[in-house]
Amino acid sequence: MRTKDIGKALEEKFLRRALGWDGKPFTKESLGDRCKLHIELYGRDAKTSVMLAGERGLGLKTRRRLFPTGPLGEINYASKGRLEIEFPSGDLLKALQGTYAVHSALIHHYLNHAEPPYPTDMPLELAIQFAHQCVDVRIAEDIVEALFARIAPSPIGNAYRIITGLLEVEDIASQRRWKVVDLQKWKASGLLEPVVQRPTPVRSNAPRSEPAGVVVRVTERQARLLLQFDRLDEAGKRHVEQTAAFAAAAAAGAVTLEGRGGSATLVPKVEAA
Repeated sequence: MRTKDIGKALEEKFLRRALGWDGKPFTKESLGDRCKLHIELYGRDAKTSVMLAGERGLGLKTRRRLFPTGPLGEINYASKGRLEIEFPSGDLLKALQGTYAVHSALIHHYLNHAEPPYPTDMPLELAIQFAHQCVDVRIAEDIVEALFARIAPSPIGNAYRIITGLLEVEDIASQRRWKVVDLQKWKASGLLEPVVQRPTPVRSNAPRSEPAGVVVRVTERQARLLLQFDRLDEAGKRHVEQTAAFAAAAAAGAVTLEGRGGSATLVPKVEAA
């Protein structure tokens, strides 16, 4: 069994211990949906509670993980052989479904359930205000301005893309342990998206020259013709060239006849239907 499959099997095994208030076990999808709903309603401070069968660790530990790669949750109390553990909804959703799911839920919260909700179309001043109030990393105004300038006007507004970009900047800064991020630091670190447009590769229209020593592939018939051509004298080669030109012109619908008195082109007569 591959390592990825082993990890998935272990995750499912641990998740089967997680119960809702109705006593039914969670699946990865249902628990992720529960976390997403809580984030959409309550934002970054959202908490999701899970019941675990058994009371192992009660009185000895105050924090538990639902599965090895998941976040730590606080043990609130034990009742009837079960522990009630409260997790940060964002951290738990990220472990279950990834960063994109967390960003999507947060954006839904800011545009629909925040007090007051942000408009779907943000002016630059409001985008700067959002960066100062709703992001855990200090984002300089020049970052917001550069991000804002890249987003074209849209009938559905620009707020979704602005908030998405700011949350991505926050994640990158957090991974690098930056407390403050400005445009100069961003560019000096070689970072591009979502703040700086990725440069378009320049394609040269100059004909490509084959490197020395390259062998051109031909069919067996072409090889035989080339071999016969090489065996001819100069007069024979000229005759073959004229014959080939005549055949090609005939296929195109015009034949040029050459002689001592000059040349003439014969074009087939096309009769009207």
